[in-house]
Amino acid sequence: AYLAEAVGWEDALTALPNWDVRPTDTILMLVESARRGGARILAPARWGLLAPGAPATGEPPRFNARLETLGARPTWREPLARMRCVVPATAYYEWQGPGGARTPYAIRDPRAPRLSLAGLAQWWRPAPTAPWRLTATVVTRPALGALADIHDRMPLALPDELVGEWIATGRVGDQGFAEGIAAAAEDAG
Repeated sequence: AYLAEAVGWEDALTALPNWDVRPTDTILMLVESARRGGARILAPARWGLLAPGAPATGEPPRFNARLETLGARPTWREPLARMRCVVPATAYYEWQGPGGARTPYAIRDPRAPRLSLAGLAQWWRPAPTAPWRLTATVVTRPALGALADIHDRMPLALPDELVGEWIATGRVGDQGFAEGIAAAAEDAG
């Protein structure tokens, strides 16, 4: 389990366990707060990262961030550097098959009751006078092992020993950092 305080718990009620979380739904994410002395916080966020100026630019929400391009894309660079998060889940779904006959596959780790999915977060507001809101995305990587038979991508799942390193506010993240975490996660898996 995560040792964290809850922030915005009233809003987080919509993110209670749900087997059918969809993009733009409210999810819970774990972050480390520099403002609170490095305390771990479980906070609600909108699934679909939006840059601060997204309403003006028309940029769509980003539900997944490719590990291979985190440092190269402006959308990911700032969140990777300063606001990494973990999205807790018990499973995730991958869909396979043609259009109207797609089959969902629930993917979970039989060795652990929880997955810690690496993510990125960003503050966003729909208008200059609107309140700020957290948005988040999940980092994906090329699928490993048998999962590649179902889908070519998979979330970057972190073992417990890498969660603190991923969300540490004292570490500025870059492409090398993200790839190092992914390699360590693969070695631990």
